[in-house]
Amino acid sequence: CVSRTKVPEPSSGGDDTGDDTGETVDPGTETETGKPSWKSKVVKLDWYKTGKNVLKRGGYAYLYDITTGIKLRIKRMGGTNHADVEPATKADTAKLKKIAGGKFSWVCHAVILMANNQYVACSVNTMPHGQQTITNNGYDGQFCLHMVNSKTHGTGKVNPNHQACINKAYKWAHG
Repeated sequence: CVSRTKVPEPSSGGDDTGDDTGETVDPGTETETGKPSWKSKVVKLDWYKTGKNVLKRGGYAYLYDITTGIKLRIKRMGGTNHADVEPATKADTAKLKKIAGGKFSWVCHAVILMANNQYVACSVNTMPHGQQTITNNGYDGQFCLHMVNSKTHGTGKVNPNHQACINKAYKWAHG
C-alpha cells in the first residue's frame, strides 16, 4: 500500500543495550536477480492464532519495507491487539522516517517482519505515540505493527487499510 487513508490511532521511557537476545534474523542476501533470497518464505499469520508469538516482548527483529527496500531494526515493547514496536537506534529512526517519505504519519506501509527465522507480511504506520522503552533512539514513542486480523487501539476493530498492506506485502513476495 502506501495507503493514503490515515489510520486513526490515539495519541497517548530504558536504554537499548543492542542485545539481540536471540530474537533477530539476518535480513538476508540478494540472489543474482537482485531479489531477496528469503522472498519465497514470506507468510501471512493471524495475529491472535500464531502471529503474536513471532516476536516476543523485549525481542529485536528487522522490518523490510517493500516499496523502498529499506531494512531497519526494531524492538517489540508490547501490544495485545497488535505489536507495539520502536526503532532500535537513531539510525533506525532515520530509516523509518525515510520509509515514511520524510514525515511520520498514520499512513500504512507494507513491510516484511523478519524475526526468529520467520518472514511475515505486515503493515506499519510510522507515527510516534504512546510509551517507549528506548530513550536514546531519537523516536518519542512507539509505532504499530499489524498482522492478519490484528486490531487498532482506538477502535478495537480490524483496519482494512492495514489488511490491504499486509496483502500487498504478501503478493510482492509471491507475485
